[in-house]
Amino acid sequence: SFKSGPRTAYRMLAYGIVLLSLAMLQLPILGLFDLWNTFWATSGAAIVPFVVAALLIYAGLRRLAFEMQIHGRHTSFWLACSLAVVIAIPTGIVAHFWALYKAKGIDVYCGVVAFGTVFMIMTVSLAQIVTNSIGAAYQRAMRGLVITLGMLTFGGLHEVVTTMLFSSTSIFENYGVYLWPFIATGMLFLRPGYEFHQLVMVPAEQMPAAVTREPDDGEYITSITVIADLASRPEAIEPVLEELREFTAWKHAGEALLPADKQRLLTIYTKLEGYLLYSDPLRAFTTDEIRAKLSPSFRTMLEYRGVNLPTTPAAPQKPAQPAPQVAQ
Repeated sequence: SFKSGPRTAYRMLAYGIVLLSLAMLQLPILGLFDLWNTFWATSGAAIVPFVVAALLIYAGLRRLAFEMQIHGRHTSFWLACSLAVVIAIPTGIVAHFWALYKAKGIDVYCGVVAFGTVFMIMTVSLAQIVTNSIGAAYQRAMRGLVITLGMLTFGGLHEVVTTMLFSSTSIFENYGVYLWPFIATGMLFLRPGYEFHQLVMVPAEQMPAAVTREPDDGEYITSITVIADLASRPEAIEPVLEELREFTAWKHAGEALLPADKQRLLTIYTKLEGYLLYSDPLRAFTTDEIRAKLSPSFRTMLEYRGVNLPTTPAAPQKPAQPAPQVAQ
């Protein structure tokens, strides 16, 4: 499972997506009951849920970035808010004088949409930064999220531009073409949601009791690379992987592993497993969850040899104090 910080980030992201969905539901209601001239629609209040959703999604990605120890301009809420205000005010002024879509409060509407869209631009940029830094196991989920958030951002830009350029009587507006990017966003959200769910799915037990053979030489290195992919911050395990690269650099291809070689690789493996159990910033792994990714023969070898880490990190040992001298 994920640790508390990443879970909070995921909840913020999920709440933002749910609120975005609810905000979209109001559009057919406004159309079916011809409520476009009500205060809710003309004051810009109808677009506020979209903006709050954008803020929640940004806050979720920002929290995830903090958990990954990513800091910078993209994680600055005040910078994002300042940019949003700077863009929103001129957008509202331009809409007031030049928007072809003539409706009461269209200037406020365009300004508020622009405000939320700027936050989404910051969110997409931050999501891409997280994707560039996160481990291989998370790449599919994060890439899908970047694409989906990019489509949502495009939908906001698309909404402002089409409101400026098309009148309320145009086919483009009457047939809801301005909503197509949001429809695509809803469909795209399914993929990263599925991938994030798969991250915490533990495969069924695949270690038959009859497995007694020693793992092949290749399984030692493969097992190390498999669990290395689970690390959420690859740079944190870089020193350990450097040991593996040094080993493979001088070992000739096809050369059988000596007992000392296997012991060295097991040491590298235990270091990686220890990092995942005690130091990974995103996931709270268990030993079984990690070893479920291994081949049955390698996992059996680990358990029969008793290659197990303590249930809690070992406390640092203090240096022994010299015995006091007794006066004669």
